[in-house]
Amino acid sequence: MKTTRIIISLVFLLLIVAACNSWGAKPTEDPDQPVSNEPGSSMPNQDADYSPQPGDALLTQDVAFVDSMNLAVMESYPPQILLQLTGSLPTPCNLLRIEVGQPDEDNNIRVGVYSVVDGNQICTTVLQPFEQGVGLGSYPTGTYQVYVNDTLAGEFTMP
Repeated sequence: MKTTRIIISLVFLLLIVAACNSWGAKPTEDPDQPVSNEPGSSMPNQDADYSPQPGDALLTQDVAFVDSMNLAVMESYPPQILLQLTGSLPTPCNLLRIEVGQPDEDNNIRVGVYSVVDGNQICTTVLQPFEQGVGLGSYPTGTYQVYVNDTLAGEFTMP
């Protein structure tokens, strides 16, 4: 009887781990790839996999821990801006979401980084690291500040 309980416990544990794995995870975006093919575009361009999805309303919004943020100006014409994010999600079941806003009247660009999760899903509580490049696009002449979750990530100047 004791052996049966141990086997059942092990099978249950394996099912939980299998439900929360990242075997099907996609690699992060290559930062050397072009982020926009529309010259002069002021519309932010981002990886669709991390954009808010229609089904997100059925999920619980949660945090994403952002450890580092770097801005890079790509050598292209017109120059394209890339935001590189590194951080962790609370569990392997959380899905990363990134929202890039339009510049406001002070040329501030706000980027929201968060996660969504199915609250009914059983998941191991272990941090899931992420590294993601986000193409912000190209902007008109001026100096812009980029904020990630209300923290200044950096600034850039468009010629």
